[in-house]
Amino acid sequence: HETVSLYPFFLEDVATIKELNLDDGIHPNLEGINVIVENIKPYVVKAANLEKVEGN
Repeated sequence: HETVSLYPFFLEDVATIKELNLDDGIHPNLEGINVIVENIKPYVVKAANLEKVEGN
């Protein structure tokens, strides 16, 4: 039995906000990256904890 977490769109809360992107309008700036990290963090922590519990 394998568990896979899905984070559907990593640019959520960033993609459409001009202040969170570089001048090219595509790539996140440092502030945008910080938002991405905070959004993804719970998924990473959960995955790390599953690895510890399953002993892999």
